[in-house]
Amino acid sequence: MREWLNGSFVDTAFSPEENETIAETYVTADDNPQYDTDTGNETLDKVFLLSVPNAEGLFTKISEREGVPTSYAKSQGVYCTKEMGNGFWWLRSPGSSNKVAVCVQPDGSIMYNGYNVNTDYYGVRPAMWINLEF
Repeated sequence: MREWLNGSFVDTAFSPEENETIAETYVTADDNPQYDTDTGNETLDKVFLLSVPNAEGLFTKISEREGVPTSYAKSQGVYCTKEMGNGFWWLRSPGSSNKVAVCVQPDGSIMYNGYNVNTDYYGVRPAMWINLEF
């Protein structure tokens, strides 16, 4: 996921000028508050996924975490509920083991135990810091 986000995604989604404004960010290896799973190493990335603490802190209301897949995401197979129009989206935190990652469910609740990382119908909400002084 990191390779795709910081490679073809960032190169395709943003112009060279826009890409220059994306700051390289120290991305922490935050713990999952419900499981004692190895979080891996801290990284330096331009584009990253939010961790559990990020998602809880930035989106304090469950409804704020509801993710509506874009038309492009739907065309790539991202699942979308019929009732709400929302989908699942990945966080970078590990779940109950290192074979699963935490995700946000269509209703905005966090699935702390995680889901299989090979699941290809969950969406991605890329995060980044932008340098506005360019």
